[in-house]
Amino acid sequence: RINNIRTKVQMAVLSASLFLHAFNISNSSSSTSQHSKVTISKMNHYKDDMLGYLKGNLPHDDLCEKVVNVLVLFAQLASGNTIDDKQIQQLISSVKSVLKGSDPVLSLMDKRVRDLFKNACNFEAKADSIGHGAPRSMRTGIQRKVPSQGDDFDSQKSQFRNELTQKAAKLGFNVVVDGLVETSYEAFKVIDHCMKVHEQGVFVPIVNELLAVSEGGKVE
Repeated sequence: RINNIRTKVQMAVLSASLFLHAFNISNSSSSTSQHSKVTISKMNHYKDDMLGYLKGNLPHDDLCEKVVNVLVLFAQLASGNTIDDKQIQQLISSVKSVLKGSDPVLSLMDKRVRDLFKNACNFEAKADSIGHGAPRSMRTGIQRKVPSQGDDFDSQKSQFRNELTQKAAKLGFNVVVDGLVETSYEAFKVIDHCMKVHEQGVFVPIVNELLAVSEGGKVE
C-alpha cells in the first residue's frame, strides 16, 4: 500500500510540474476558477491522458512526443490561443528536463508535496464538526444518543478533503488536486491506524527512552 501511495504521488508531482510549464509558456492561469466547467472537463481529460502515458513504460522518445502533444493541446485550451513553434520548443525542452529529473519546477513541486503530506499526516478533525455538533436525536427526533461511526468518518473525510484541497491548490497542484488529495487521505489513514494500534506499545516507549536519555523526561 505504501508503494502504491508513493507511485501515485510521484505521478502527481510529474504531471503537476508538466502542466505548470504549459500554463507558464502559454501565459495562462493555473487557477481553476479562471476557467469554465467545459474547459476544466477537457483539462481533466488531458490529465488522464498524461497519467496514462507516464504510467505506460513507453520508450523515452515516444513518451516525450506524447507528453508534448498533450501539453500543446492543454496549453491551447488553457490560453485560448494557438501555440507557436517557439513555445512548442520551450515545451519540448521543459518536458525533457522534467523526465530527466533535472527540472527546477519539478524540484519545487517535490518539496511542496512533502509539505502537503506533512499537513495531511498532522490533520486533526475539528471536534465540533464530528457528529455535526449535537446528537442526532436532537436534530431529527430519532432516538439515538450519538451519531454513527459512519457519520463521524464522513465528516472527518469531508474536513480533510476541504482543508487539503485548499492547500494543494495554493501549492500549484490544481490540475491533479483531486487525485492527490485522495492519495494523501490514504497516507493519513495509514499513519492514523499505526498510531492507534502501536502508540502505547511501540511509539510511547521509544519516545520515553529518548527523553530519558536527553532530558530525563517521560511521556504518559
